Amino acid sequence: MNFQKLQYLQFHEDVQAIDAVLNGAGVLIVSDFLVAQELEEGNLVKAIDFTLPGYGFYLTYRKDHPNRSIFESFELWARNLIDARY
Repeated sequence: MNFQKLQYLQFHEDVQAIDAVLNGAGVLIVSDFLVAQELEEGNLVKAIDFTLPGYGFYLTYRKDHPNRSIFESFELWARNLIDARY
């Protein structure tokens, strides 16, 4: 995989991180509870349909994000990691 220089934002509140993703900042790993409405309305999409027992987290991003191909590469990597462990 050929990734551009990796950059990230860090937030102390989930709401700020969700707002950033909704505004196109990138991807987010977040509890399904916190983004249920955004997923239902189609404002965010689940990249990986995987949950841990007792936890529900989704990797989400805007479906029209210009870096979608990078996110999909990350999704593939994460799926392979999950498949190898479970």
